[in-house]
Amino acid sequence: LAVKHNLKSKVFSYYLAELYRSSNKLNDEVKVCQNLIKNTNNQKYNFRLVQAYDGLIVQEVYKKSTLINRIDDVSKQQLKEINNNILSYYDKQIHALLILENAYGKSIKVSKKKQEIYLKTYEVDKALEEIQKLISMDSENLNYKLEYGEVLYNLKSKESGIDYIESLTQKYPRESILYLLLADFYKRDRQLENYKNKLMDAVSLPGISLEQKVFLVSELMSIQNGNVDKRIALSLAEKILELYPQEPQSHSLLGLSLIHI
Repeated sequence: LAVKHNLKSKVFSYYLAELYRSSNKLNDEVKVCQNLIKNTNNQKYNFRLVQAYDGLIVQEVYKKSTLINRIDDVSKQQLKEINNNILSYYDKQIHALLILENAYGKSIKVSKKKQEIYLKTYEVDKALEEIQKLISMDSENLNYKLEYGEVLYNLKSKESGIDYIESLTQKYPRESILYLLLADFYKRDRQLENYKNKLMDAVSLPGISLEQKVFLVSELMSIQNGNVDKRIALSLAEKILELYPQEPQSHSLLGLSLIHI
């Protein structure tokens, strides 16, 4: 009771929120966080509120997992209610994050969280906007650009995703991860010649160790009924031998590739 009566103290409020979380009283945790913002007039605590809603979302997702395979009308109604609750919590999280952003400006922490929520709610354009913010705040971080390309390809436009990552190879020509990602895109798109060419580009770069290149080729050889992959594995093994003629691994790899054809 002494702790509850000191809600105006941010120290006690923060402690109480953590106490409620650890005892799984998640609605009480949310209320404490809301009071913390109100009583301190400090918008930074909105992020703590967002974390509190995370707990409620996890709770609802768990409930959903226990009902997902049931087909009776009661379970269907419960699932509908759970989905509505989850969407409501996501909306409240976005609201809290927008307040935070309006008060203090853009931040990587806030944009990452907003992007995560927008992807979960299938608001792809808004998720892409947040990744663009991340890129503008940390323009040399290649991971954000890779993520932008992957979201474009997977959820928006395959062609746009490929074009975007291809454009990055002009700026970062020695980043092997770009060529591996493009190889994955082209394989999924059944553009097999481009798939092969991007893998060749990747193994030609020093960014991947010999061990990693050997592992890549070994994985291609192990694909069941993957005749195309096995032929590409042979081409890659020949390239690796050309790059590392003194390494026993290179010779062994080529031998294995020939056996698997």
